[in-house]
Amino acid sequence: MIPIPNIYPPGPNTISGDQITANRLANSPPLLARAMRDLASYRYIGGLLLPNRVPTTSGSINYEEVGEGITPADTPSQVAPGAEYQLTQIGNGTAATAATGKWGQDSLITDESVSRFSFPAITKALTKLVNAAKILIDTSVTAAVNASITTNTAAAAAKWDGSGTAAKILLDVAKAKAAITTTGLGYNPNLLLVSDETMPYLIADEKIAALMAREDRTNPIYTGQFSVLAGLEVMSVPAANLPGGASTAAFVLDRAQLGFILTENLGGEYQSAGDLVEMKSWRPDDTDATRVRARSVFKAVITDPLAAYRITAVL
Repeated sequence: MIPIPNIYPPGPNTISGDQITANRLANSPPLLARAMRDLASYRYIGGLLLPNRVPTTSGSINYEEVGEGITPADTPSQVAPGAEYQLTQIGNGTAATAATGKWGQDSLITDESVSRFSFPAITKALTKLVNAAKILIDTSVTAAVNASITTNTAAAAAKWDGSGTAAKILLDVAKAKAAITTTGLGYNPNLLLVSDETMPYLIADEKIAALMAREDRTNPIYTGQFSVLAGLEVMSVPAANLPGGASTAAFVLDRAQLGFILTENLGGEYQSAGDLVEMKSWRPDDTDATRVRARSVFKAVITDPLAAYRITAVL
């Protein structure tokens, strides 16, 4: 369970106590959407791995997978005066289709829970709905990324956990980055993704520390954070959130070209509750409660699997 932030603290005491404040929030879709949006910002990476959004109005889209290369079939040839220019073929990638899916859940915030527990009753319901929605998105995205990396993978020279002196973290990362750029497809790796268990070994690696600028307050020795390595933004997440769900691998990615998330606006008076999550709330006539719904309409699509590289056996 993630920490519940104090987004909307109860107001000052009145004749009705905190119930008026809590009830007003529970009956306001915009306020609930704001609360869900703030909660949804807690360490979920699915939307970060695939930052590109492609909207559709039909529920599906046709796209091309990588494979055509970045040049025509032939190299340019010299043209004699008055001669015709050479014709060449422009290849296309493999055609593919993606369709959005809709996922969601409802929860009831009863009048009794609002009266007896005030604001925590609302934050508890929102937290769980947000967790479920974002975990689903993360699972879908990371599963797609993991399944796409079939050839761009290799084991680390040695484990990064400091057992012995054979670890070559910087070399492993640089080789992974080079494997992506040397495909000749114009990729520019920009992210190193590791587990929370792996991150301490990056921070404490003596070989990397020796190459860093000294007397620099942005150094991990002061901040406890490792922000950039070999030109890559470094991000750590719980191992379960990694593609493949194991702390024994690290990933180098070009987030801009790896793929996209297909989205669809279905309407229905929903409020945006953060990236890829919508919500609505209403009072059913047959219950003394406010019904809250969170939904996601999306599809994770990997178009360029060679824009990602898996380094195995890092731990």
